[in-house]
Amino acid sequence: LEVEKMSSEQGTEPPDDGKLPDSSGSGPLFYITPRIIAIPLPSSGVEGSFNNNIDLICDILKEKHPGRFMVWNLAERSYSTRKFDHRVHTGWCTIAENHVPPLYLLFKIMQSLYAWLQLDPDNVVVINGLAGVSRVGLIVSSLLIFCGMFKDAPAALEYFAEKRGFCVNVPSQLRYVRYVERVVVEEQEPVHSRDSLRLKGLHFKGIPNMVPPPQPSPAAALLAADGTSQDASGAAVVAGCRPEVLVYRLDATRDLVYGTGLTEIKYASHPAAADAAVCPVVPAVALFVAPTF
Repeated sequence: LEVEKMSSEQGTEPPDDGKLPDSSGSGPLFYITPRIIAIPLPSSGVEGSFNNNIDLICDILKEKHPGRFMVWNLAERSYSTRKFDHRVHTGWCTIAENHVPPLYLLFKIMQSLYAWLQLDPDNVVVINGLAGVSRVGLIVSSLLIFCGMFKDAPAALEYFAEKRGFCVNVPSQLRYVRYVERVVVEEQEPVHSRDSLRLKGLHFKGIPNMVPPPQPSPAAALLAADGTSQDASGAAVVAGCRPEVLVYRLDATRDLVYGTGLTEIKYASHPAAADAAVCPVVPAVALFVAPTF
């Protein structure tokens, strides 16, 4: 992938607050920069009675940026593109809530945004998720690095949080902004360089010590005053939880690929001597990732 960066002459340096469009009357539009706008999911009906009303958003965009806006819908829900004069990218750029896209799709979205900004200096990009925070923050922060406005992920993420009022806090999304920094700024190879990875198991360190359910259970009946008990083999255990692992396909199907089958044991116990738990995945699950780009 050949990464072309915007130059400062194109007005992509982080703008001062005074350069941002007047926020009065902007309603649900959050100007991260004068040309990058974050919005919540445009809605109608009862849901649209709040400040993310689709007609309100359309009216503001058409008034402030007539013929110069393009919308990218990252959410898994759709809305009327006709109201936006069909200026909406949807479907191909969907990102599952609280997840990250494959790296190739992340860069494809950024290239699409960048191409629209390059067409005309008055063009603006409008990006929505559900609340306009986590997925939007991932894309916007990555775009700020991709365009050369910032050289490191923390600065880009902090800038987005300052302008949006909320920060990205999903660990995988934070990590993927760092991946963009590695590829764009440090010119390193993409982290996912193999066609597939095989998940053999998960090792959790620091299992939460949860109170057993109020219903009588063998584990609860054996609890001693110090909170410990014994299992069938006589080994000491403490009240806690047993992690459950579910692996889904991260595509439109969202099919369940594998599950550990521990759904019914939400308050199981774990060995008192160990501050960790091992969750084997048998048979091993092949996780397919994006090809090298």
